Amino acid sequence: MAKRRMTRRVLMTQEKTAYWSHILSDLDYHHGGPKNIRDVYEGYRSISKQDISQTIGRYFTDLNRWQFIVASEVV
Repeated sequence: MAKRRMTRRVLMTQEKTAYWSHILSDLDYHHGGPKNIRDVYEGYRSISKQDISQTIGRYFTDLNRWQFIVASEVV
């Protein structure tokens, strides 16, 4: 289900003019072109749960942990 949502979100985002304006200007800056984004859709679809877990595990360790403290404004 999450993979379907992500796929739908990618497709909907790619339909927007702002997406292409940003991507193409970024590619122009880095001397790329439309051929560099041809396989973006398949790239997103190829990401697995294990890939995400491994990546998160690599960056979020006990030494590199985030802590959020939330306090109510109303006392």
